[in-house]
Amino acid sequence: MFDRLIDLVVQFIDLFRFWCVVPDASRGVVLRLGRFHREIGPGFHLVWLFGIEDVWIDNIVATTTATEPQSLTTADGHGVVISAVITWEIEDIHAIMFKVEGREQVMIDCAYGEIAGLVQERNWDALRGARVPATLKARIAKRAKSYGIKVTSVAIRDLAQCRALRLVGAMQGGE
Repeated sequence: MFDRLIDLVVQFIDLFRFWCVVPDASRGVVLRLGRFHREIGPGFHLVWLFGIEDVWIDNIVATTTATEPQSLTTADGHGVVISAVITWEIEDIHAIMFKVEGREQVMIDCAYGEIAGLVQERNWDALRGARVPATLKARIAKRAKSYGIKVTSVAIRDLAQCRALRLVGAMQGGE
């Protein structure tokens, strides 16, 4: 009972707060009556009282995401296992706040799709070439840009040929 009274007092005091402080390496958006009004950077900012303006703040520091190994088939029929490490950062705070929920999962999904497309287009020898990470970076960056994300680097963490043959169809029909 007493904790609810404290919450009520804190909420009442919060109605009269007319400022916000955005930490360094963060950006924010100001919502006025629930709609996007403006973007704000680090520092001290004045906002309207009584909850008319609300501030959403997000960290824009570079993040590294590792993809799990994918088993794929190249254009010449070789089975490969590939995984990558992507370093990215938020470039457009408005887009990341309003177009994406779960931004790390969006990056992983973009990476999986582009890695699969690249592997299926190339043969094994071309896939081992030095230009593959740069091509992959350009493809992932193009896809992630619409979400307000800037890809700074992509590294192939693991690339190996599969030696195992999966006979899923044969096992299902054999019983």
